[in-house]
Amino acid sequence: NLADAHLEGTILADTQLDNETDLKGATYDDTTQFASDWYTLSPDQREVERKPWRERGMLYIDEVKP
Repeated sequence: NLADAHLEGTILADTQLDNETDLKGATYDDTTQFASDWYTLSPDQREVERKPWRERGMLYIDEVKP
């Protein structure tokens, strides 16, 4: 359960998500890496890598209201 976790700057490249992973309210930023080759990916490819995380409730830090 990573609900409400602050994952800004975290390397998530080798992290496995399963159907039980709760990411509601967890946050990431521009330095969070969702793939091992993160810095070589195009913006569209980065969105593909973020998608499973966002589908489970993860938010970009600027989307979180203070």
